[in-house]
Amino acid sequence: FPPVADLLHVDKGYEIALGAALGDDLDLPVAADAPARWAGADFDALDPALPGEAVSLAAHVRGAPALARRLAQVGIVARADGARLQKMLRPGQRLVSREGDLWRWDGVLAAADAPTAAARRLAERNRLADLHAEVDAARAALDAARAALAAQEARLKSAAAQEAQAREARRTAQRAADLAREAEAAAERKAAQHMARLSALGEARTRIAAARAEAEEAQRRAESELAALDSPALVEAALAQARAQAAQGRAALAETRAAHAALLRERSTRVRRLEAIAAEERSWNQRAGGAGERIAALEARRAEAQAALEDTEEAPAELGRQRRILMGELEKAEAARRAAADRLVEGEAAQAAADRAARDTLEAMSAAREENARA
Repeated sequence: FPPVADLLHVDKGYEIALGAALGDDLDLPVAADAPARWAGADFDALDPALPGEAVSLAAHVRGAPALARRLAQVGIVARADGARLQKMLRPGQRLVSREGDLWRWDGVLAAADAPTAAARRLAERNRLADLHAEVDAARAALDAARAALAAQEARLKSAAAQEAQAREARRTAQRAADLAREAEAAAERKAAQHMARLSALGEARTRIAAARAEAEEAQRRAESELAALDSPALVEAALAQARAQAAQGRAALAETRAAHAALLRERSTRVRRLEAIAAEERSWNQRAGGAGERIAALEARRAEAQAALEDTEEAPAELGRQRRILMGELEKAEAARRAAADRLVEGEAAQAAADRAARDTLEAMSAAREENARA
């Protein structure tokens, strides 16, 4: 049977006092079939009260109702007050100190030399309970520490995540700042480019205005020159007439050259004949030495030949004069043709220059409008 001591719950520090008060009675069980046991006793109104400052041990022991009346008659006192209060005890009462001293109503006094086995068991039980409580507290503290550690780790992870987010936010902000600086620099460069383009456009506008004025002036000059020129049809007609006259002059020149060549050939023939006659005359003079009739005949033939020769010599001069007249007319016709061609070329060049100036002006105005539209 388990002893009653195993059922009791004693406040810490009162184990030795309980062992001193009950002694070996703590080894008795409370089981109803045990041969020796705590059967319990009802309270009686005539039970005496504890003396003076004594406090009932029942206030510090729980778990065994069978011991209630017995514990109510055991008082806890200070060690120094035990002997004085012992004299006030009534039958059945006893006093104990927390150190284990015992004062009984019948005069028995037991000093606290060593705790009883039951007191040791109770102390050990309390110590075990304390250890269990400490273990529970340690477990609770461990659980709390683990929870705190988990919370701390969670906070650490959260802090690390927040730090990573902060670093990423800082990097993002740095990148944004870099992008902003780059955008600002790009905007400044673009503004400078716009200013340069505006300046260039202003200069281009000035140049275009000057070029336009020059083109308009050139166009006016070309128009005035074109107005001063003859009609292209008249120029072409004059040129055609000059070309026809030149062709006629070339034909006449060719005929004159052919006639001149024929005259030159005939003159050469006559010269050779005169030379032959002179040679024959010298031969006759040498052979005949003065035949009058033959000489007269020869003189007559010589006079005829001389007259023919003179006629022949005058013909080339006439042909040369006619040739010079025709060449002069041909040169005049050629000069007129060249002058007409030059005037036509000048007119066409002036018209082309005016057209180019007008096109350049239109292109410059179109480019200026595009630049203004892009700006």
